[in-house]
Amino acid sequence: MYRFSKILLLICSLAVIGITVPSVYAAPKSLPAASSNTKPSANKPQDQTPANKPQDQDSEQEEKKDVSTAELESLQQRLSDIKQQVSAVTKDKEFSLLNTQALEVSHKADEYISILTPVLTQILAQLDVIGPAPAPGALDETPEVTKQRAALNADKAATEKKLEHSQTLKTNASNLSKQIIELRRNALKTQLALNSGSILGPRFWAPVFNPQPDDRTKIASFSQQLSDNIAQA
Repeated sequence: MYRFSKILLLICSLAVIGITVPSVYAAPKSLPAASSNTKPSANKPQDQTPANKPQDQDSEQEEKKDVSTAELESLQQRLSDIKQQVSAVTKDKEFSLLNTQALEVSHKADEYISILTPVLTQILAQLDVIGPAPAPGALDETPEVTKQRAALNADKAATEKKLEHSQTLKTNASNLSKQIIELRRNALKTQLALNSGSILGPRFWAPVFNPQPDDRTKIASFSQQLSDNIAQA
């Protein structure tokens, strides 16, 4: 009886072990599900990085925005062409067109100034951060710092030169516009004087005795209105 109960207890123990062991070995199977849930969170920074790249590229393009020497030379040539044309112009419409072109050159030069000014400000700020070259006997700086200072000084000189050129172009274009306006005014006075002649000459009084068709119509209308007003009075 004792042996029978011992065998029965052993069988029950084996049965319990057989149930628990598979469940223990089956538990790791749930780990891939948990790891699959964590993958999207791990990928989120990767998804956000490309979205930020266009903004970084745009900011870099804005920092690199500059005016080339070729653009300034082209604007200088355009202003020179306008000056050459002014000397041969006699008509009012031609003066007006050249004045418009001179103002366009002035506005373009002003645009270049607005671009170059912040560029120069940034270069000066970077030079302030690096500081001046060490005095003789002081602690030597690294070659990288020396090279960076030299490059910034070269950029500073080039930017100042282009900024000065732009300011000169703006001033010359504005002065040319004023000269064109004055020439246009003088040409108009001369034309009126040539068309009318002297006040003592018959050409000056010719429009009064022999008016143009449009003038005759206006005079007739005015005379009729004057007659009507006199009749009503």
